[in-house]
Amino acid sequence: MSLRHLTHMSAAIPALVPAKGSPEASRMWSDYVETCRALIGGQTKKDLPEGWGQPTLFPDIAGSQNDHAQPSVTAVLGVPRLDPVAEKIAVLYQKGSLVSIDKLSRIPPLEMPLNPEWFGIKSFRRVGTVSRRLSYRVSVLTEEELDIENKRKAMRNLLQRFSFSLADGQWWMPDSAKRLFEQEVERVNSEGIEQLQKIIGQDVEAFIEKRKAKVLQDAEEVYQEFYPGKYLPKSTADPDSAKRAAKQTQQPTVAAPSCLYQAPVFAWKRF
Repeated sequence: MSLRHLTHMSAAIPALVPAKGSPEASRMWSDYVETCRALIGGQTKKDLPEGWGQPTLFPDIAGSQNDHAQPSVTAVLGVPRLDPVAEKIAVLYQKGSLVSIDKLSRIPPLEMPLNPEWFGIKSFRRVGTVSRRLSYRVSVLTEEELDIENKRKAMRNLLQRFSFSLADGQWWMPDSAKRLFEQEVERVNSEGIEQLQKIIGQDVEAFIEKRKAKVLQDAEEVYQEFYPGKYLPKSTADPDSAKRAAKQTQQPTVAAPSCLYQAPVFAWKRF
C-alpha cells in the first residue's frame, strides 16, 4: 500500500498476529525434537552432552584454555594484512580531492616572442668557451599594464596556499578549503578581467590599431642599438606583422585557468 492511500481507517488496522498452530502440529514438532536428540545418543534433554548446542571453537584458531594470545583468522589462512598506517592515510585523503590545473583553459601569454634575426642578429653565438643566447618579446601592453600578468599566473600561488603539493602539477586540497579557494579564484578572475577591460576597452581591433605604431617605434629603437642610423627592413617593419603581434592580446573571459578535481585512489600494498 502506497502512502497516498493511507487514511485514518487504514492506519487503524492492527498489526498482523501469527496464526495459532493446532495441538496436533505441536505434538509433531515435539516428536521431531526428541528424534533429533536421540540421534546424538540422548533420550531426554538432561541426557545430552555438556555444551550441546553451543558454538564449537577450533583450537588452532580460537586457542586452548590458557591465556596466551592466538593468531588471527587472517594469519591462520595466510591472508596478508594491510599496512595500518596506509589505511589511516587513505581515510585522511578521502576528506579531500586531487587538484591539477586544466592546461586547456589557460589564456595565451600577454607577450609573444620575436625572432632576433628580424633585427639582423643571430639568436645564438659562441666564442670559444663563452656562449650567448638572445631573445626578444613584444606586447601591446606597457610595462606597467603587464602587471595583469600576475592575475594570469595566480592559480599556482592560490593552490600553494589552499592545498598540499604532492608532485609537480599535483596538489591535494581538503574539502573544507575548496569553497574558499573557489571564491578566491572568482575574485582573481573578476579583478583581472576588469583591469584588462579598462586597458583595452570594448573594441579590441581599435585598441590594436592605436598601439600598432608604438610597437613599430619601439622595435626601431631596439634595431638602432645594433645598427645606428639605419631602419628596420620593410619586411620586418610591415604593419601587418605588428598587427599580428598585437593580436596576441585578446579579450579573454577569464584571467586564471580552471582546476580539475579527482577523488584519490590508492593501490594497496600488502605486507
